[in-house]
Amino acid sequence: MKRKIISFIFIGIVIFSSTFVFLSEIEAEEEVTFPDKNLENAIREKIGKNSGPIYESDLEQINRLEANGKNIKSVGGLEHCKNLKYLYLWNNNISDLSPLSNLTNLTELDLGNNSILDINPLSNLTNLTKLYLWQNKSKISDI
Repeated sequence: MKRKIISFIFIGIVIFSSTFVFLSEIEAEEEVTFPDKNLENAIREKIGKNSGPIYESDLEQINRLEANGKNIKSVGGLEHCKNLKYLYLWNNNISDLSPLSNLTNLTELDLGNNSILDINPLSNLTNLTKLYLWQNKSKISDI
């Protein structure tokens, strides 16, 4: 009888532990928000997710994003697209590039016809081989 009780307790502990680990993994999934709804819509189109939360795991699949002429003002949220290699954002209204500063897999970046003043946030992008800054509405001060 004592063995049965110990067995049930052991099985209960194993089941409880497994459930706790599973729930911890679910809770660890970070939801990503995009301050700019136009950028969010471009991301949703790319990942094929029309509604619901966007998670970091959704963004891991993106290695190329084309969001030209979408009236994007903020690139906030793109910092979670760690696997981006090609990013095309020409003909928007982008001025702050700081969210792109740690996208070290980027090799090609097109920011033509935006409102960029400072490209210093791109200095960490050591794999960047092509950078397009044509016809920016502002004079870039640190080239």
